[in-house]
Amino acid sequence: MAEIKDAHIVEIPVDKEHQQKVICAMNAISAIQQDPLTEISQSPGHFLLLKLWQREDDIFGRRIAMKEKRMDSIRREIFQLCCFFFIFHGIFLTVKLYRYWKVDRQLQRERADGRALTRCIQELRMKGESFDLSTEPQIGKRMKSSSIHPLCLNSRDQPEEIKIREYSSYFSPFLTRDEALWSDNSTNS
Repeated sequence: MAEIKDAHIVEIPVDKEHQQKVICAMNAISAIQQDPLTEISQSPGHFLLLKLWQREDDIFGRRIAMKEKRMDSIRREIFQLCCFFFIFHGIFLTVKLYRYWKVDRQLQRERADGRALTRCIQELRMKGESFDLSTEPQIGKRMKSSSIHPLCLNSRDQPEEIKIREYSSYFSPFLTRDEALWSDNSTNS
């Protein structure tokens, strides 16, 4: 007992806070010892099964990632095709509309020219010989430049020869060779 008397024992006072820390540490250690992964690592059959399933999970993850990547690229291609489709049809529609508007303008011009000509025909029918022969229908620019006076009508403004020359020059593509020669001979005589 003499040894006990010579040994110094140091008492460390334990307060509640320190005691709680010790209890938490003990609980953590016991939780780790009761952790399913710790149990699995100690059992070779369960450990092997875990490794196989983790490998399968990794393979499935890679397949899913590859298929998602393919789906994204297919989506991009579909979007591009849709864009090209709409651009092509937009251009095609624009061209068709342009052609439609062009033909519509030509049709409107032709209708206006036809109405002007019809008015002149009606005026000629109503006036008879009192109709002014120098009057022309108010037709578009195309017909104004090719004004023709008939051969058999006398106009105060133009002599007979000028009228025949205009007539022959305008209709020369439509005349036969003999008719063209006749009109040239009649203008020269």
